[in-house]
Amino acid sequence: MGVLSALKPSPALSPERAALAAAVAAARESRETFAALETAHGRARQERWAADAAAEAAQAAVDQSARAAVQHMVDTALGSAGTPPMTPREARAALAEAQEHAELCVSTFRTLDGRLAEASSEVRQHADRLPAKVAAVIGASPELADLIAKVEHHQREMIRLGLALEGLMVPDEREPNGAMSPLGRVKNRMLLPPLSWDLACAPDRIPTVRPDWEAAARALESDARAPLPKV
Repeated sequence: MGVLSALKPSPALSPERAALAAAVAAARESRETFAALETAHGRARQERWAADAAAEAAQAAVDQSARAAVQHMVDTALGSAGTPPMTPREARAALAEAQEHAELCVSTFRTLDGRLAEASSEVRQHADRLPAKVAAVIGASPELADLIAKVEHHQREMIRLGLALEGLMVPDEREPNGAMSPLGRVKNRMLLPPLSWDLACAPDRIPTVRPDWEAAARALESDARAPLPKV
């Protein structure tokens, strides 16, 4: 049974989760492409700097080759010549090769620079698409429908019980010391949005499930199968 359970395919995704899965995969691929291009861009920058330095050294060698050739001929005439230096022709050939390589490095760097900018734009575009996909998953989820149903149920209960309070003949809604009575506090809350109630602002405020839903939304941005909270 354990092997069969392990081989059991995952449940099919809803259309909204399938769309999110595709968006998550595209976003991940764009980030991987950007990372690879960023690494290549860094290498190309280093190679460009090295090629520029080599071309400068080759130019200096050309400038020095004529003087070295003359000095070698003088040393030969005096019978004290050592190893022949690079000739001016050889130095110019080396310079041409170094300059050609430097130009190729510049072209490579500029090409990667452009592709990196495009990849960065694609990363942002894919990231910008995710919130709407996540919202669609949450909006179509049975978990949200259950949460809405429960909130609406309690709202109806508040109306039912609140109307009962409105119809009661009770003493003043203020305590002798001027503080609002329990009845006064409850009736005052009925006039305000729940998030502005004193209960929501108290140090020992009622625990909320909002962090659970926010965490689930963040998880969905990288995993289309991430579960939503049960209320």
